[in-house]
Order: sequence, then C-alpha cells, then structure tokens
Amino acid sequence: MLSEYRQKLRLSKEYHAETARLRQASGVDRVKQRIKTARAGLERACSDVSYEPAFTVNGLHFKAEVLQTQDDGMAPYMRDKGGALGAMARFIDATLDVIGRASA
Repeated sequence: MLSEYRQKLRLSKEYHAETARLRQASGVDRVKQRIKTARAGLERACSDVSYEPAFTVNGLHFKAEVLQTQDDGMAPYMRDKGGALGAMARFIDATLDVIGRASA
C-alpha cells in the first residue's frame, strides 16, 4: 500500500511539473494576467462613469451614451454587476427599451 502511494505521489509531481512547463510554453499565465488587468481597467471605467455627475444635460447624455453602447463591453458588464450599480444599469436599460432607445 505504501508503494502504491509513493507511485501516485511520483506521478502527481510529474504531472504538476509537466503542467507547469506547458503553461509556461503556451503563455497561459501571461494571457490570464492580461485578462485580469483588462477587467480591472473595465471596473475602474465603470466606477468612473458611476461617479460622473449627472446633474447636467451633458452628464445625463454621457451616462446614456455609455449604456447605449453595445459593442464596447461596458454596458453589458455594468448590467451584469451585482449591487446598486448593476441594479441601476438594468433599470436604466429597461427604461431605454420602453422608450425605444431614442437618441439624443
């Protein structure tokens, strides 16, 4: 039984080493870091938009443009967020659907 566990341990170490080698060779860790950095940037951008004053027509227009933009990933990201930001983005998106997404 002990020899069986030693064999499994040896195979496990070999597997771990080979997996690490493949991850290094393929650049997976670099890509994962780029994704993490991009998500952090998107999070900062969403936060910046949420704190932008909306007491003027320009401020409201800016926020509406962000929510109406479908291709940049920010609007879907904001709608998928939890908490108050996500709830507000979903509310505004639903409101835009009801009024027909009229452009300013």
